[in-house]
Amino acid sequence: MRRGDTRGLGFGTGLGVVPRPELRVTPALIHTMEVVAWPLMELEARVWQLLEENPFLELDEERWSEEREEGAGEIPWWERLEDRGETLQEHLGVQLVLSGFPTEVVRAARALLPYLDSRGFLALDLEDLASFLPLSLEELEEGRRFLATLDPLGCGAKDVRESLLFQAKQLFPEDKRLEELLERGWELLLKGMRGRLATRLRMSSQELDGVIQRLRELTPYPGAGFSTGNDGVPSLRPDIFVEYVGEEPVVYLPSDGVPPMRVKRLSIKGAGEESLHYFRTEKAKALGLVRGAILRRRYLRKLGLLLAELQKEFFLGRRDSPIPLFVSDVARALGISETTVNKLVTGKYIYALRGTFPLRALFQGKRDGIKELIRNLVGQEDPTHPLGDGEIARRLKEKGYKVARRTVAKYREEMNIPSIRKRGKDLG
Repeated sequence: MRRGDTRGLGFGTGLGVVPRPELRVTPALIHTMEVVAWPLMELEARVWQLLEENPFLELDEERWSEEREEGAGEIPWWERLEDRGETLQEHLGVQLVLSGFPTEVVRAARALLPYLDSRGFLALDLEDLASFLPLSLEELEEGRRFLATLDPLGCGAKDVRESLLFQAKQLFPEDKRLEELLERGWELLLKGMRGRLATRLRMSSQELDGVIQRLRELTPYPGAGFSTGNDGVPSLRPDIFVEYVGEEPVVYLPSDGVPPMRVKRLSIKGAGEESLHYFRTEKAKALGLVRGAILRRRYLRKLGLLLAELQKEFFLGRRDSPIPLFVSDVARALGISETTVNKLVTGKYIYALRGTFPLRALFQGKRDGIKELIRNLVGQEDPTHPLGDGEIARRLKEKGYKVARRTVAKYREEMNIPSIRKRGKDLG
């Protein structure tokens, strides 16, 4: 370093100097963060455009061929969904009219249509429906079983297992091992206990793998992919898919149509100043695209896992609205900047059991959400053992919010909620 040049240094109380790290915002970094921000459809379009236009960017054909061969035999269920402009109820209703089945059965099946949720499952038990519909439990059961034979197979089921069982009996009637897996081995399958599962079903490991492979050809949520009834709204392509195995969240990122890429080495010796500027700009774009595509996928997976855990009660339908999330908290949890989180959630969607939601809709722009959580905790506390500010802070931390005790006290006072001592006295 030249004498007198103090850039990048911070002075301590002594005579020495202490290095101060600085982020160098390079053109490649700028392009990387642009890629992270792109929605799925824009990412796909830009990648193929730049592969044609950018001299430094090329398709890694060897890796791409290997990836396609590895995934050729196993297409995830969410990639087999069709974009349908009609609602699930409309789609099934037309088939009921054309079915030619006995009127009583069709009438019972039609009566169930309004009670199908976005997954294609019945939102209420048949016993509850029979209590207010002008149909008996036996008639509704017959209508439900008929409904499950229509396209898409498995609608009207109570849960994923029953829907898969309906599909298995229709599509693979000769494969009794698949039915046995769903009827006798479902819980062990969810827990990943393949050894015990093979023993219970009296199959070898290879036989069990074959049955599970066939199971993957079925669709756990037959109602997915249909319109929600909002005419004129374009179909959305989620960037993150969330489902649950038991209580454990599983996150999938759909195949985004982005092939493996690499940056070519080109010699630019002898190029004029104008050409040098062009080549440097294009190389920065190529580097940014390759790095950005990798980071985008990595960040989305981390974000998906975090949201699947924090919003589990909402995604599973156990609460009416998501808990309020804040960009600063999520950035801290993921170990990235707030700016990156903002770019990551803009224009992107997440699919869960109860529907597709904009990622941005899960975030709050202000701190009122934390106050609401504090209000809820106090409202649900045991009156004989009210919660102190420290205990409230601990419970908020369990939900993913790092809020100091003094901050809890400040918010509580702003909402005119008495202290633990006063709440205890009021009880006396």
